[in-house]
Amino acid sequence: MTKDMEHKDAYTHFNAGNAYRRKNRYAEAIACYQRAVSLQPVYAEAYNNMGLAFQEKGDLDESIHCFQKAIESSPGLFHAYFNMGVSHKYRKNVDDAIFCFQRALLLKPDLSAAYNRLGTIFREQGQLDKAIFCFQKEIEIDPENAQAYNNLGSAFHDTGEINEAIRCFQKSLRLRPDHVETNWNLALAQLLKGDFLEGWARYEWRLRKPDWTSVHVPIDHLPPWDGCAFPGQRLLIRCEQGMGDVIQFVRYLPMVKARGGTVILEVETSLARLLKGCRGISELVSPHSGTEPVHRFDYQLSLLSLPRVFNTTHLTIPAQIPYLSAEEKLIALWKERLRGLEGLRIGICWQGNPSYKGDSFRSIPLRHFFCLAAMDGVHLISLQKGHGLEQMTNLPKDVSIIDFGPLLDASTGAFVDTGALMKQLDLVVTSDTAVAHLAGALGVPVWVLLQHVPEWRWGLTGENTAWYPTMRLFRQDRSGDWAGVFERVCSELKSLVTTTNSRIR
Repeated sequence: MTKDMEHKDAYTHFNAGNAYRRKNRYAEAIACYQRAVSLQPVYAEAYNNMGLAFQEKGDLDESIHCFQKAIESSPGLFHAYFNMGVSHKYRKNVDDAIFCFQRALLLKPDLSAAYNRLGTIFREQGQLDKAIFCFQKEIEIDPENAQAYNNLGSAFHDTGEINEAIRCFQKSLRLRPDHVETNWNLALAQLLKGDFLEGWARYEWRLRKPDWTSVHVPIDHLPPWDGCAFPGQRLLIRCEQGMGDVIQFVRYLPMVKARGGTVILEVETSLARLLKGCRGISELVSPHSGTEPVHRFDYQLSLLSLPRVFNTTHLTIPAQIPYLSAEEKLIALWKERLRGLEGLRIGICWQGNPSYKGDSFRSIPLRHFFCLAAMDGVHLISLQKGHGLEQMTNLPKDVSIIDFGPLLDASTGAFVDTGALMKQLDLVVTSDTAVAHLAGALGVPVWVLLQHVPEWRWGLTGENTAWYPTMRLFRQDRSGDWAGVFERVCSELKSLVTTTNSRIR
């Protein structure tokens, strides 16, 4: 076969591979690309597209190998560097991914997608100045890119520049008004800034998020409740998001019940026992029970839509604390278990759910709590469950933290024992987790330690929150500075320990 014929035959196999790849028939596509490079060993585009087929198939090691072969065949092939960067990012080889995207930009400075990928990586790493620079460069290259404005807004949000974030989200929405993610991000920024009425209205976009079906499945043919009186009718309130959200927002149910009908709360079985005594609930049902036919309900609404329905402002947040209660028998049991533990009893919690994408910023390494354990007259009691308990192994000899292990909630349901134990404590010190909401809902004194730019519910400034009168907020002065937070916490705690008969407020 002549060289021209081999070249033509290789090109035919290359095109066939592209056709198979468009149909997601990756095995056939890869076979075609392999035939192409066997006929023409220096065939950069065939190696590149073979790498894409392996990447889309999920075989990242092979994809990286193919992109490397493409670059060896054609060192100036910028999109092979870009594609290899994507595979490295999927593999969590962050440094290699950064190198590849930067190399692609050296070869093609107007490659906006590379700036996008770099900006995303830098934002995930908390390198926000670099992320902002990358997204701004992306916009310079592609000024009509709505997603780039959304990404830039998210980076500004992470720095605490909320007004700038809002402007970016609004620019994005002018280009793509119905974009769900941007509307959601704008809602979070508005709520964090304290613009509740605008924020609650836009917060409804969460129900359109593609991943929302995992926590909320709408009953499309039931009308949403609009706050009207509904005597003699049945309203299904559907819990959503995390346990902390549920605990925070069941406070609205007495207001719902006051409109005159039957209020059925759909909640995960694990939380049912904790919530059964909550005012305003007529019935509790499980979303997985399959025993509640839709025709039994007249209206439905998601739990976190209630602030919008009631036009909640900072001045009208329902905060009749406590609105949850611990079981008296369990309170007595935990009182007995703590008998003889003299001094200041402080419950601590440091780790949230790592599946939450911002958990690395809100959770706190346990070692920061050691300064509390070093104080005379202070007893630390772990309220941590599940994730984070591994940090309790090999504690320093001078650090004592009481851990009740499986005695805590294992046989009662989520937070049932924890709530009863909290009622025997002088103070709870916790990261931003459901434990904070439980303590606040029970009226237990609680200090919440917040990342520099916290979740929307805590606002941007202040030590107090209208959501929980017995709560005090300790904020990072700069991102990642837990040491500074604990300097203030330990200073405040020392003054309490040294005050005779002090009570924590």
